[in-house]
Amino acid sequence: KNLAETIDNKALHDTFAAFGPILSCKVVCDDKGQSLGYGYVHFEKEESATEAADKVDQMLLNGKQVFVGKFERKDTKLKELEKNFTNCYVKHFDKDLTDEKVTEYFEK
Repeated sequence: KNLAETIDNKALHDTFAAFGPILSCKVVCDDKGQSLGYGYVHFEKEESATEAADKVDQMLLNGKQVFVGKFERKDTKLKELEKNFTNCYVKHFDKDLTDEKVTEYFEK
């Protein structure tokens, strides 16, 4: 995640090939072919994926700090979040609202 726009499929593959055989590798793009800033690398072995995540996570690739982690299906992530619900998304604040007032309100 947070891939530079200049990272293409080959560059992503070349970056991760050092960790083991890759079954598939793809940078996700929009309908115009522009990178959406993330991609997937499917290794042959779990150990390769773990090592890649440990070594490449938070590295700078083409000037951008990247996040590399274990892939989790969206529905699995959502189920796990539902078990330990601790975050709220709040929108449509007045422009005058301060951090202190938000904190004060939600501490009640």
